Amino acid sequence: MINWLSARFRRRFSYERQNRWSESPDEKRRWSEALEGEGVRGVRRKLERLRAGPPGLIRIGETWMPQGFAEAWLDWRDSLKINWSICGVGLALVVALAGLVRWLVG
Repeated sequence: MINWLSARFRRRFSYERQNRWSESPDEKRRWSEALEGEGVRGVRRKLERLRAGPPGLIRIGETWMPQGFAEAWLDWRDSLKINWSICGVGLALVVALAGLVRWLVG
């Protein structure tokens, strides 16, 4: 379970496992760094502009990369939001349970 948790809450995109677009870890690291530099809003905006056309290359900063890689990175970033929401709900439940126990005991 700990391995699952560490993988779910990883703060770095696991570009090493995204082999569909390139086998070169250096190239994928460059792509990831360019995406981080552009930020979620910028990447989302650029992808929205390209949705009407066929999939291909997208320019992020000075780096060209496959559109699918940028989409996978954006999906990963969106999944982090979901993970933190789950943590918030869990924390709220723990606090509520502690309050209930205190009320019952006190």
